[in-house]
Amino acid sequence: CQKDQQEPVIITSIEQAFDITPWQILEPGHEGYELIISTSEEQECSNSLLDIAYDLNGGVLEIDILGVDTDGDCIPGNSYPTENIPLGNDPGQYDLVIKIGSNIENTGRIELSAEKMSLSMNESSGITLAENQIFDVPDGITWGYLDNRVAGTTDLTSLAGIIQQEIEMINGMNEGNYGYFVIGDLHSVEIKDAGPAVTSMLLDVRDLAKWQRLKELLAEFEGKFPDIQYEFTRWDGLQVWN
Repeated sequence: CQKDQQEPVIITSIEQAFDITPWQILEPGHEGYELIISTSEEQECSNSLLDIAYDLNGGVLEIDILGVDTDGDCIPGNSYPTENIPLGNDPGQYDLVIKIGSNIENTGRIELSAEKMSLSMNESSGITLAENQIFDVPDGITWGYLDNRVAGTTDLTSLAGIIQQEIEMINGMNEGNYGYFVIGDLHSVEIKDAGPAVTSMLLDVRDLAKWQRLKELLAEFEGKFPDIQYEFTRWDGLQVWN
């Protein structure tokens, strides 16, 4: 008798999982898009590091995620080690290869334009896309919030109304994720990491005098209502907060 020759069964175990986040850098002089890679699970050393190598050559971005290490002996504590891979802001398309260890290879594509960054994957073993697209943050806008959670008896609705009377609101931007904020239905604005219990705003400060006026108003509010909390960010990364 003759035995059938079976194909070998290859079992691959993924010990680590990683999040891939498209992002836009707003620091003056360093503007552009980037990929942020971080561990999906919290690490038990506060000095954990991601061991990553990458190369952008001939329209192909190859990323090798070699593992998680520590900077010296483990310092007890929790962390999500992260690495940032700059992509610049020139429009174009890149083939993407993400390798994890020696056995996992995922392929995909990155598209950069003046309006947005898009990321798509053909495979996603050991990785999760936090977002597959972010819109470009246009010049001349400011986003921020007044925090309702610690305002006590302060009427933040009336304070927000004062800001909106003096500084024009922005209502004409596309719905979608801009990284730092999300524009939803009916021009609603959700600020990243701000939580739901805040009064969020998207303001037009192309006239820089408006940015100055916003800072003056916030200082006035804080003088009258010491418990008020706020944070506003400009398109170029400048911030005012307390």
